Amino acid sequence: MLGKQRHKCFIAFLVVLISAGALRGQDTAGDELTPTERLYGLSLIWKEADYNFPRFQDLPALDWDSAYQAYIPKVLTAETTVDYYRLLIRFTALLRDGHTQVTMPSSVFEQHVFDQPHLRLEAVKGRAIVWAAADSLTSQIPLGSEVVAVDGTPTTEFLHTNVYPYMSGTSPRFRRSLGNGWYVNGIGLLWGRAGSEVAVTIRTPDGEERTVPLTRSSSSVRASWAQLDRSRSSGSFEFRWIDDAYAYVALNTFADAAQVARFDSIASELRSANGVIIDLRQNGGGGDDVAKPIIARHLTSDTLEGSRSRTRVNDAARRAWGRYADQEWAREYAPYYTGEAFRELGRNAVVPDTSVAKIDVPVVVLIGRNTGSAAEDFLVWLDGLDAVTLVGEPTTGSTGMPLSLDLPGGASARILTKHDTYPDGREFLGVGVQPDIFVEPTVEDLIAGRDGMLMRALEVLRDRVQ
Repeated sequence: MLGKQRHKCFIAFLVVLISAGALRGQDTAGDELTPTERLYGLSLIWKEADYNFPRFQDLPALDWDSAYQAYIPKVLTAETTVDYYRLLIRFTALLRDGHTQVTMPSSVFEQHVFDQPHLRLEAVKGRAIVWAAADSLTSQIPLGSEVVAVDGTPTTEFLHTNVYPYMSGTSPRFRRSLGNGWYVNGIGLLWGRAGSEVAVTIRTPDGEERTVPLTRSSSSVRASWAQLDRSRSSGSFEFRWIDDAYAYVALNTFADAAQVARFDSIASELRSANGVIIDLRQNGGGGDDVAKPIIARHLTSDTLEGSRSRTRVNDAARRAWGRYADQEWAREYAPYYTGEAFRELGRNAVVPDTSVAKIDVPVVVLIGRNTGSAAEDFLVWLDGLDAVTLVGEPTTGSTGMPLSLDLPGGASARILTKHDTYPDGREFLGVGVQPDIFVEPTVEDLIAGRDGMLMRALEVLRDRVQ
């Protein structure tokens, strides 16, 4: 699959090197990257993904070599360095993996190259809803309004044309969430060059449509804000009681080692509750070394299998033999030639800590479109435990160990190196961990400040206690 066209790419590489040499004497309009550096950055991403990315089988329509060749002239003729980085972002996004992406240099953000108007959006049932706005705008754009068009282009079309092609997010809900809101590279529905104008067409909660001209100046112009209550916890950890009977714990990250001690400190109270709600909706991941001890110490008395993981095997001699796989003696080496040879990694099981009393009450775990990486590993370990019910939306569908790369000019990239599934082989990359009970936010809940997922979790616990 991957090896057959490499000789063609090498020829293209040589041709472009000649072209790059011809360009060295030309004015690059203040661009600090030379054509050679631009080409190297693109080639590094192509090479490392070609060698390490484990999910090409999930992308049958993608010809990675041809995509690389198509992007060579694009990166060499990009007008600015920022435009060049955007092309690298778009190229890497072809792999449709949340752990495979390019990040622009910090200088781009320190200089506020990108910005958005004084509006904040939330993706609700596929619609872009205004949940916060500068006080000065609320008379024109009431909270709860829907953005239906940007610069005259319907929102859905705008996202598919101008936003989603740059996004490495995997599951559709996660892509909509990031596309409608903030994204790390300044890419989103309302994002653009700082100080530029954008015409935003809205439909108010009363059904009136109007177009409002706005300036992308949120970072440079201070404003007081009005916002709807989105009923989400802040900080990395939150613990509270609901109706004096149900314990609520928000674990908003597994990147903070102190989470284990924080959970330990409330464990005795959790054991006394009628039921426990663990909220992972804002947990984008971190480390399994934080997620695993919480389960081992408090949530299981049994050994739990972790994700089934595999990684690519690159064996030069076997790949060379695989070139002759049409002959019987070399047939077994065909996967090495096509880039489809893998080896299994360890299962990373959770072994219970028998010195600690367990939480022996029903547990609901709230999950959503922003639950990812190590938080999904956490859910795979919990899969099948009778005491645990997952409530909410599918997760991001992105976990795994990425290889970090340094790109010219201070940018960075990362490439996924292992493919994870459930222990029984079920896929969750690209589709997300699925809830046992599906609940999604509604516009009505957003406007009223209700947390429909939390309300449904409480219903589940009350039913199980009865």
